[in-house]
Amino acid sequence: MESGCGSSTVCQSTQSLSAFCDSCQFNSSTSICGSVSGPLAPTTPTSPPTLQPTTCEDGPHRIYSGLGLSYTDAGLYPYITYEYSVVVVNRAGSQASDYASATTMQAKPEQVAPPTYKIVPSQLDTIYLSWKEPGKPNGAITAYILLRSGVEIYRGLGMQYMDNNNIKPYQTYTYLMRACSLAGCTNSEPVTVATLQAAPEQVLPPTVTVLNSSAIHLAWTPPGKPNGIITSYQIWQEGAGNIHTVSSGELEHTVKGLLPYTEYEFYLKVCTQEACTSSSTVAARTAEAAPQGMPPPRFVILSATEVEIHWEMPANPNGIITQFRLIRNPVGAIFSGANTTRMYINRGLTPGTSYSYVVQVVSKAGSVFSEARDVTIPSITPAGIPPPKNATALSDSQIYVAWDPPAQPNGMIDQYKVLLNGGSQNEMETGVGLDFSATFAYLEPFTLYNVRIRACIRNIENSCGTGPGVNVRTFEAPPQGQLPPGLVANGASVVTVAWDPPASPNGIITEYRIHRREFGTTVELLINVLNNATFTFRNAGPDLKPFTVYEYKVTVANSKGTAVSPWASVRTLEAAPQNLAAPVLSTNSAYSLQVSWSPPVKPNGVITRYKIEYRAVPLDPTVTKPVLHVTVNGDITQTSFSGLEPYSQYAVRVVANNSVGGIVSTWQMATTMESSPSDVGNFTVEKVPNGRSVILRWEEPGKPNGRITGYSIYEYGEYVNAIYTGLTRYFEFRRLSPYTEYAVHLEACTSVGCARSPAQHFFTAEIAPSDQAPPTMGGANATHVRLLWKPPVNANGRIQKYEVIRRTVGVITKRAVSDPLVVYSTNKSADSYEYVDSGLRPYTQYEYKIRATNSKGSVESSWLTVSTDQSSPEGLAPPNSGVCQWQCR
Repeated sequence: MESGCGSSTVCQSTQSLSAFCDSCQFNSSTSICGSVSGPLAPTTPTSPPTLQPTTCEDGPHRIYSGLGLSYTDAGLYPYITYEYSVVVVNRAGSQASDYASATTMQAKPEQVAPPTYKIVPSQLDTIYLSWKEPGKPNGAITAYILLRSGVEIYRGLGMQYMDNNNIKPYQTYTYLMRACSLAGCTNSEPVTVATLQAAPEQVLPPTVTVLNSSAIHLAWTPPGKPNGIITSYQIWQEGAGNIHTVSSGELEHTVKGLLPYTEYEFYLKVCTQEACTSSSTVAARTAEAAPQGMPPPRFVILSATEVEIHWEMPANPNGIITQFRLIRNPVGAIFSGANTTRMYINRGLTPGTSYSYVVQVVSKAGSVFSEARDVTIPSITPAGIPPPKNATALSDSQIYVAWDPPAQPNGMIDQYKVLLNGGSQNEMETGVGLDFSATFAYLEPFTLYNVRIRACIRNIENSCGTGPGVNVRTFEAPPQGQLPPGLVANGASVVTVAWDPPASPNGIITEYRIHRREFGTTVELLINVLNNATFTFRNAGPDLKPFTVYEYKVTVANSKGTAVSPWASVRTLEAAPQNLAAPVLSTNSAYSLQVSWSPPVKPNGVITRYKIEYRAVPLDPTVTKPVLHVTVNGDITQTSFSGLEPYSQYAVRVVANNSVGGIVSTWQMATTMESSPSDVGNFTVEKVPNGRSVILRWEEPGKPNGRITGYSIYEYGEYVNAIYTGLTRYFEFRRLSPYTEYAVHLEACTSVGCARSPAQHFFTAEIAPSDQAPPTMGGANATHVRLLWKPPVNANGRIQKYEVIRRTVGVITKRAVSDPLVVYSTNKSADSYEYVDSGLRPYTQYEYKIRATNSKGSVESSWLTVSTDQSSPEGLAPPNSGVCQWQCR
């Protein structure tokens, strides 16, 4: 025999011809010996076809040998079909019966693995879960139940689920899979899923505290929703970028090295490993500081006793200038005035004397002095120098100047000089000899020049005097240096256009013309003409499209011509998308839908996400079902969602969102595919009074999951032959025994599969008992009889009492039957009973019978005749004395 096969049966030598295949009586004419390794073959379930094992037959095994007529085979596998044959053996040979099959009952599933999960980085509000069939189903799987934190979120026969119900970034969720069969349910080990990090939310701007003129202190709080581990806080300054980065533990920073009395704008950027979020901007102005960089004064000598002193603003005011003070050493302050006055004529000076001057500039934060500047007053100068008698503009860059000699030359005039804008930063002085007129070129267009005549005495150093001035303005010229406008998109169809005057207006600006074109086109539109006092314009209207790049330019004009700026571009802000068509739906299973869609005709921005909303459509229009959703990135135009109910109608629509808002499509309807029914209920059992049948009625499954194609009823333990098949929900189950427990399953089928209810147990109706055997005698003497009896063959209900009925037949030699009498009654339930009847008469015949009673009636056995034994005579009277006397004589 092959090693490891069979049970090593040992046969007698006389059975050598039939000893084969682990059997001493093998019939080679009717059987073939062989073996196949593997477990016994499971039965294919009729409920949802989740268990489809391959058939694997095993060879026969001897499991019992003896003379008994029954055997219990233990240690079997659940939900497996076994075949049994009985071999009967006598000395002449053996005979094997046909094989009879039996299927073990289902058991709870085993080796249920926890679900596996997947998280897509672009979908932080969704967890994808899937699972596999248990390692040992031990029956037909009726449902998979997915629980999250102990709460059921899915029930069905699908193998995957998409959980998007209130999933938040950077959170942990615990899932557990429960696999169920008709025998019960088994839980997997829990699995913990951690969602990915995301950009923080609710980031507030920092609070600002001005410390001094060069430092600002910033403090902030963690974001309201970190959505992950904070990796850094970044302080950003407008115009300077990121000026400071700290770890997550630091919540304050002092910005130093700032300019006094300057406004700064800051915002906070908070980062996780995934992304960063910026707060709104907050502004602060540093405190004032003492002015810096005050230049020294400049001088225009008027005569031997007068000097005209000019000064400028400091290079760095560092605040609001409140006062200028002119100081002459060693006299002290000779002038104090507001910041609008920056010229002073110091009169009554001594000819030929040097003077030193200093300018002090004052603000609330302090003051600063300029360097001292010395000036030497001439000892003598011409007097009565008149202003030019003629100062005429010849063009936009030339002027003509003519003058008369001074009234008191005080000597021989050496030369004349023409002073333009004396005392200013752009002072120009030109010597012209002894001429009384001159033409000056290369001047700026449309510029006001102050023209003075300076006369000097020959052979005397520092002897020049300066006369009063007259103003002359050059002619206009076309503007120059018009910069492109500044553009700010204020809305989806609103742009603010702002500009500065040209660097060189070269005249009186008469108007500004604003042109616009769409980027990439050459068609220009003149959209507005504005006067010279307007430097901003709000371009709004339906002709501006959202999220579109436009170019603007400014044309500036004066009386002499125009200047055109370069183009500047701006993109209008986003608006809510428009014109979104309904999605296209397709069914790919009983538990999911496939949805695809086209982007909005007018996205009006960058589509950041699509939200697919769906809800079940109830048959009752007054019932409202919750709206669930799935979110995908804006570059995705198809997806699927699961966890749906089979053969159910769903309404689906798509919401397209950009940074501004969204557009909602119309609802589109679709119906999921059919599946095996679920929630197959119990029967309503109506007992027929004769106890021989019941009427079974049932309702449609709680969840048909499709169109019901048929119902079948199976007796418990039977999975092949149905006692009923049809579409009616009524069946009379006949040929039953009264008061007998039966168990049945209801199976409901759709075109996809079937589902079976749990076994339902019931009893048939009671009827009167029958076939009560008479009692047997357990023994008797002269006065006692011991009776034994068992329950009726057909109790047909619960026996409520047993009665022992006796009647007296009479003395054996003389029969006289009495009326029956109940001598004993009991309501105990047992497998056998006995009763000892006492106080009987010896040598008398008695008859006994048993009456068994249930709720529907009673049955009596036939009579048992019992004779008591003989006993010593009793009641013998004494002899008569008179007779005795007679006899004695």
